[in-house]
Amino acid sequence: MTITVSLCASHYNTGLGVYILPLLGDCSWPMLIGCNDNNVLCEDTVHSQLTFEASANMKYLFDVHGADLASGIFMIGVTGVNHVLADSCPGVTIASLPYQRLGDTRCSVNNYSNCVGPLSQDEMYNFTATQDQVLIASLCGSSYDTGLEVRTDGECPGDSMVVCDDDYGCLDPLNSIVAFQANVGRTYYIIVHGWANSAGVYRLDVYEQPKPEQLVIKPSPPMIQLWWRHVEGAIVYHVYRDSIANIVPSPLNLIGNPTDTMFVDSEALMLPGLRYFYVVAAEIGPAFGSPVPDKAEGTDKRWRSGSRGHLRRPSVLSEGGLPSLLISHTNALTPTRLDRCRKSPTRK
Repeated sequence: MTITVSLCASHYNTGLGVYILPLLGDCSWPMLIGCNDNNVLCEDTVHSQLTFEASANMKYLFDVHGADLASGIFMIGVTGVNHVLADSCPGVTIASLPYQRLGDTRCSVNNYSNCVGPLSQDEMYNFTATQDQVLIASLCGSSYDTGLEVRTDGECPGDSMVVCDDDYGCLDPLNSIVAFQANVGRTYYIIVHGWANSAGVYRLDVYEQPKPEQLVIKPSPPMIQLWWRHVEGAIVYHVYRDSIANIVPSPLNLIGNPTDTMFVDSEALMLPGLRYFYVVAAEIGPAFGSPVPDKAEGTDKRWRSGSRGHLRRPSVLSEGGLPSLLISHTNALTPTRLDRCRKSPTRK
């Protein structure tokens, strides 16, 4: 449900933080999900108010404090409005990209015969493409062994499967991530579920493939060397190779996971005359950036570009001129101390 926490009737310059206890309920390690100082919806705009989406059976903490050293009498009001859950068709509509949402399948039922866990609880999202684009749907940062399926055609949940993933591409190998081609005017159904009967707190990110950066490819018989520019916060890179230009990264074309900005493809020149295309993707670590993107700016600053390139012997350099994929990961359950939101070390 949608929860609003208000300090509008308080008597001093307030501050307000909202935290979630997603796992064991340890009060010493909550995760910040919202922070507010002055809200124009209050009659006195020095007061605070926050609205957030709450999941059933989750515990939330409200941190009432003051701006700078302000303190005084406060009045807190908490109201809630029920809304349509993602538990059944047509699910939650993704109106624009990039999109991010924290959810919990433990309160849902098993509505569909899912591709990974046919008996697992599931939640549904729908997105109608306004242009031809390659999209990434990610459950990186989720708390359990996830499954992820994208379907299309016909009514929800879709008559045909586009792509399915169990364990692939995230820092946590039990989380799921997929890439798929979305065509203008077509509706896609994204089903979040789990392996076998697994369920838990999940983080869903849906976004378009970022723009590419330069990728240098150099043949050094009997191997091919690749170099690329360092991506801030990257903990590992994923290298993909295929004989087709529009590579959709998958376990089938993954050839390496280097931690440096260089990779040696020792098998590429074993088949003379074959043209290869490469994708290099950067995976961002959980210590880089905030767990929740700045919605006001409309983009997540953690997202960085990856690179594509191609090589046809004897070519030496290729600039990434095709769309590229970044597998971006920040653990949504990474603990955040209470002082992240606070303006004063003194709690009131």
